[in-house]
Amino acid sequence: ALAAVAGTALLVGALISTQPLLRAHVAVQIAVRVVLLGLLVAVVIAVFVRFVLRAHMSTVRKNAALALTTVFVALIGLEAVFTALPRSHSFGQSLAARRWHDYFWKPLNAYNYRDKPVPADLQERDAVYVIGDSFTAGYGIVDTADRFSDVLDARLPDNVAVVNLGIRGSDTRSATARLAAAAVAPRVVVYQYFGNDIEPCAKELGHKFVYAPYAGVPGFLRFVIENSYLVNFVYWMLPRTLNEDYSGFLSALYADPTVTAAHEHDLGELLRVTEQHGARLIVVVFPFMHAPHESRFFVEPVATFYRERGVAVLDVSDLIRDLEPKECVVNPNDSHPSIEVHRRVGEALAEMMKG
Repeated sequence: ALAAVAGTALLVGALISTQPLLRAHVAVQIAVRVVLLGLLVAVVIAVFVRFVLRAHMSTVRKNAALALTTVFVALIGLEAVFTALPRSHSFGQSLAARRWHDYFWKPLNAYNYRDKPVPADLQERDAVYVIGDSFTAGYGIVDTADRFSDVLDARLPDNVAVVNLGIRGSDTRSATARLAAAAVAPRVVVYQYFGNDIEPCAKELGHKFVYAPYAGVPGFLRFVIENSYLVNFVYWMLPRTLNEDYSGFLSALYADPTVTAAHEHDLGELLRVTEQHGARLIVVVFPFMHAPHESRFFVEPVATFYRERGVAVLDVSDLIRDLEPKECVVNPNDSHPSIEVHRRVGEALAEMMKG
């Protein structure tokens, strides 16, 4: 019995230890986890046969042991299934979200952007740079052809090349830096804005959102949640107030004149760099996709800032008024824009550029 328990413990330890070692080799990682889970099931069944079926005990005790073994084997089977199950999440912290990234964060070009290779004749074409964060990169969108940048590209003439410069976690400052470093000057820059672009300014002034998804979870339970794909999936499916907490944090930032003044400087820098390239700037402002009506505190001031400087602004809120909240997001746990929203934004941008 002790040998069986020790063997089971070693298998579980090996199962968990493979995760960081094989992260770069997803197929191998999944295969190894499933094989180890299968070995764990074999050990459990062997223990059941040796110490229950062949033992002299009452029928009641044998049936109870059989029920427990069946449940355990079923849970291990579900763990194997959920090991390979992808599902995007707003903050990308769940194991299923990491698996989604493993499967679908492609293609990556030579500059490590999630986009097709940059055309070799870019200098001879009218370049349109679409720059922004995970909304631009298309987080939650499996096929990059469904992103608004690609929808735009499909509706423009062949002499125009749309280049996606989206990076998860990007903000106004990092977008400006990437734009300033561009070797080929664009004709048009499409800057995708979201409310969290203000955070670098806020952080410098002492404001930081503390994201603690496992706060209050006891140590052992946290260990299980962080290492079991099944339990982790269930945990992240549970309702939580994270979106509301984050919305309140951002709302306070936009109400702080010191923070907004610093942020307006950053917004102006992006416009200045765009003009240095001799390019036209178009700003696309995305609201909270799960609650567009609660986003006016950042949509309106940013749209006003750029419009007062003669910049064309596309307020995505205006494009999705007829959609239900569930139609605007990738899934109930991922508030990134849906394929339908991407389509509408891409088509609206194409119309703006034709004008």
